[in-house]
Amino acid sequence: MAGLIGILDALEDVFPRFYAHITTRELRPEIPEAVFTILVLLCLRWLAPLDAIDAWIADAALFGTLLYLSTRLHERALYIALLTLTGIINWTLWGTHPGSLVPLVILMVVNSFADWFNDHTWDFILMTLVVSAVTWGTATWVNAWDLVEATIVGVIVTVTMIASHWYGRLVVSRQQQGKRLRYSSNHDELTGIRSLHLFRRDYRTYQRLMRSNPDAHLTLVMIDLDHFKQINDTYGHLTGNEVLITFARDIEAYLVAMPYFCGVYRTGGEEFSVFLYELTDAEAKEAIDAYIKRLRDLVVMRSYPEKRITLSVGMSRVHGYDEPLKQAIARTDAKLYEAKHGGRNRVAQQTGGQTAMAD
Repeated sequence: MAGLIGILDALEDVFPRFYAHITTRELRPEIPEAVFTILVLLCLRWLAPLDAIDAWIADAALFGTLLYLSTRLHERALYIALLTLTGIINWTLWGTHPGSLVPLVILMVVNSFADWFNDHTWDFILMTLVVSAVTWGTATWVNAWDLVEATIVGVIVTVTMIASHWYGRLVVSRQQQGKRLRYSSNHDELTGIRSLHLFRRDYRTYQRLMRSNPDAHLTLVMIDLDHFKQINDTYGHLTGNEVLITFARDIEAYLVAMPYFCGVYRTGGEEFSVFLYELTDAEAKEAIDAYIKRLRDLVVMRSYPEKRITLSVGMSRVHGYDEPLKQAIARTDAKLYEAKHGGRNRVAQQTGGQTAMAD
């Protein structure tokens, strides 16, 4: 049981990060946990007819895993699907006896109150004792095991399950602390969008993507909010913070809806950077122009709803997967400088060695 729980915890914590690192896409932790559980069920289904595994061990592993997931999987439909699959493929362990459905129904109820059990430690322990006793008692009844031997083994299994679950809760607590630390290092504290640290790390990810697909383009966009110091001086720093938060969340929401890899990062005070992947120069320019048009209707200050902000934007295509980030930033920053000194509220883009300027 402890080994199975350790694997589930590792899958929940490590695999989604590995997947995001490879693909730059997010994966819900419930998916690898569900896949692993299905593999456990299939292994038990395959080993039992071969007498390669004792029925007691099989039952302990099967329902220990399902009990552990009952308070971990918050996607109820997914957990019900796992229970249904268990009832279908578990014939060789318990047969078709209707009593085998009792633990599955109880686990379904536990999953419905998972949040409550997770918040109440002693109720969680009591629930584990009750469910373990019912599950093992049902297994003893269905399989016609010797009562004395089954009781002794049942006590050992129950104690092991409680210890394993307690260990799992400690692991979860540490994982949550680690996630909070990683989130704070990867996201800007004020706006909540990606930070400069993640900007540098994601650039390496895009480099790997370009290495595997040399025809793909990566565009770096640098954005500066025009006259932001004047906003702070006129309306105060709290209002200035409101402007930054509103703008950051709006452009992030705009980019999230796009069908290509992209991301926005806060890389300075009022400076933001954007990666646009697999777009031509014209498509990248069109995407930024569309957002600037959208920005004309964005209310950035609740106390002054009539006020609007404008942007100065520099754009440049990254020159191959091996170009250093500093070099790409320097070239794009030069375009941003041109936009600002060309009158602000405009986009300066380098396209194939040429510079295009547009209001």
